[in-house]
Amino acid sequence: MFRRILKALERLKKTQSTADMEEYLRTRSDLDAGELDTSYSGLRYLTWLMPTLGFVGTVWGIGLGIQQFAKIIQVSEGFAKISESLPVVTDNLGTAFDTTLLALFYAAAAILYMSLLQHRQEHLLEQVDNLCIEGIGSLFQEYSAEAQEIIRNITENCKDLQERMAGN
Repeated sequence: MFRRILKALERLKKTQSTADMEEYLRTRSDLDAGELDTSYSGLRYLTWLMPTLGFVGTVWGIGLGIQQFAKIIQVSEGFAKISESLPVVTDNLGTAFDTTLLALFYAAAAILYMSLLQHRQEHLLEQVDNLCIEGIGSLFQEYSAEAQEIIRNITENCKDLQERMAGN
């Protein structure tokens, strides 16, 4: 915030225009909002990655379960032997679905935390924008060469009029 205000005041000093200063403040506001949004790209990727890894775990667990079931069928002599070995297969399937559930839960929690944090930071950035544009910008009046020329002419005419009236 302080850096933004100092740069805006430097712009005002160089250009002698509050419009230029306010334009700088608005541009800086847009840039800061973009930087804030970009700063969340890593977190967005992680929140996307969590359920993806959960689904990978599910597919892997199902694949292992099917492999084990195929081996059990090949070596088993009867249905009784197959039914004895099924808990091993279903345990792998249960683990597979648990990984998805866990990943989805963590992703939902991470997204909630990220959105709350981002909302707080956007609100803070909005307050900085209001302070800079409304507070700082309104402290200065627009400077223009035409207005200065008019003021100089009025001042000269007033002095001339005072000198002429002084003798009467």
